[in-house]
Amino acid sequence: MATVTGTVERVTTRTMGNGTTLYAILVDGTFYGTKTQKPACEAGDVVKFDFNVNDRGYKDVVPNTIKLEAYHQDGKAAGTKAPAAGKVDWDKKDARITWLACVNAANAFVGSMLTTGVFTFPASKKNADKVDAYRAMVLEEAERLFVRATSVDSDTASELAKALAPEEVAQEDDDPESW
Repeated sequence: MATVTGTVERVTTRTMGNGTTLYAILVDGTFYGTKTQKPACEAGDVVKFDFNVNDRGYKDVVPNTIKLEAYHQDGKAAGTKAPAAGKVDWDKKDARITWLACVNAANAFVGSMLTTGVFTFPASKKNADKVDAYRAMVLEEAERLFVRATSVDSDTASELAKALAPEEVAQEDDDPESW
């Protein structure tokens, strides 16, 4: 058994014919296999780990020995999210998760209305106009769902929708009933 310390150049995957995914890391110009265990590191990380040379001459990382020695350039520790600059605002995070769930549900609802023919676009509408109308309908329905799912009033839900919506949709004041 030997130990290596170096910079991860890349993490590679290879899917075998039976569906098994194999992983390897390229550290300072040499590949080290981790077999089916996804390595807990990313390109740019400085890592230290133990490895063995198998009977075919390949270098295999000893399971669970990869240790992060230094952060990579964007400040993220291997396999984790970037460290928080301060305290996490859990209420805001929960509200964002709820909002995204409402947008997903609204998208499915509006999509099913169009698919089943409950709602159709006028033939005279351009595709770009149809896309904008679809987005506006989804956001409006998401606001309704968000108000129902939380104790937030409709004005706050509208402000959240404007903050998270694409610019061209957030600035529109068109009435969806006119589509």
